[in-house]
Amino acid sequence: MTPMLSVVVPFTVLLGAFGDSDDGLTALVFLIGLVLSMGSVYGFGVWMSRQGSVRPWELPLVVCAAVLGVLWVGYLRIEWFSLVGLVSGCLVLALAGAAVVWSSRPGPARAVIAVGVVLGLCSVVVGVSWGQERVEDVRENRELGREVAALSHPIAALEASGWKPGSVSVRSAEDDIRAEVVYEPSRSVVWERGFRLTVFTVVVEQGEPGVPEWVGCADGAESDRCERRGAVMVDDGSEAPLPSMSAWVEVEEGILAVLSTDVPTEKDGTPTMEFPELDMVDLGERVRGVEGEDAQALVRQAL
Repeated sequence: MTPMLSVVVPFTVLLGAFGDSDDGLTALVFLIGLVLSMGSVYGFGVWMSRQGSVRPWELPLVVCAAVLGVLWVGYLRIEWFSLVGLVSGCLVLALAGAAVVWSSRPGPARAVIAVGVVLGLCSVVVGVSWGQERVEDVRENRELGREVAALSHPIAALEASGWKPGSVSVRSAEDDIRAEVVYEPSRSVVWERGFRLTVFTVVVEQGEPGVPEWVGCADGAESDRCERRGAVMVDDGSEAPLPSMSAWVEVEEGILAVLSTDVPTEKDGTPTMEFPELDMVDLGERVRGVEGEDAQALVRQAL
């Protein structure tokens, strides 16, 4: 067990370097983990050779495959990525592979079989978890689709090429915002990853004042930032330290669509990309009110 831990623990340090931390610290931990891991694998092989093993590379190979398999699972299912999960997963897979080696007849094939068992177990875990998640997503989206279709008013949806709905959510009737759809651009529209455009559906009840105050350029007056283009009112903050743009347009009587950009940022709030060139007027003009089956189709697209 001790030789196996000598490989598992340093590799776990290496994998843990991919968590949230300062870039310089992450690089340092990565390098230290890499050196420790390579030394541990070599030392494990030397220890096996001194124990009289005919093929001292077999168990180090199996343990390495177990650790890399856990890394693969953790990468695909990032919500499982924790120190305890990594150590436990490495030990379980390493012991499973070692059991195959120890129970099989000596020969080069048993190491290959052991590695295949380890990777096969990883594939089963990922496949089962993905299947369960898919079933849960379908169930939740069906419920959301029925909830959206039951709304007494349409929701604002963007119908522009290059923009795909990533998520749809509905809020309580007490809120001005009744629904929001988050759109993700294709690489042909915005090359950098992480940029998003959210379309809010705002319901203005009869007898209430017009556009809510939290909406940019709500009073409709033009200024350095606010400009009206036809039916679309644009709030241009693209030159601000944290650049953003928003626009609002009335899609139907009493139903406003508010478009708001979201630029990815570092932990200190610094944007990670330059603000892309967007025609907010054109996007605002491409917003439509959808309801019923069309609203349910929008939810399915976001699945």
